[in-house]
Amino acid sequence: MRDQRSNVGAPSNGAQCKRCSRCRKTKPTTAFYRNPNSICKDCQNRASRFTNQIRRAAVAHLIATHQGEYRARMQAERAKRAAAEFGGGSDAA
Repeated sequence: MRDQRSNVGAPSNGAQCKRCSRCRKTKPTTAFYRNPNSICKDCQNRASRFTNQIRRAAVAHLIATHQGEYRARMQAERAKRAAAEFGGGSDAA
């Protein structure tokens, strides 16, 4: 008789499923990230996309509200990068 521990085709003892705390669906453990382990990958990705959209909207609002300051800072940053690119930085050897 074959040893069940080495039989790949044998059914496992544990039901490898978990319930998502957001969508309340029971899914296999492969549908979950390790952290947060109670939220399935679909719900985690949906929440991440939503958060990213909110962040982009907030940045767009700040830029529109403080347009003059934003343009001045961007111009200063571009000048700083241009100077560093052509060897004008303070750490040049």
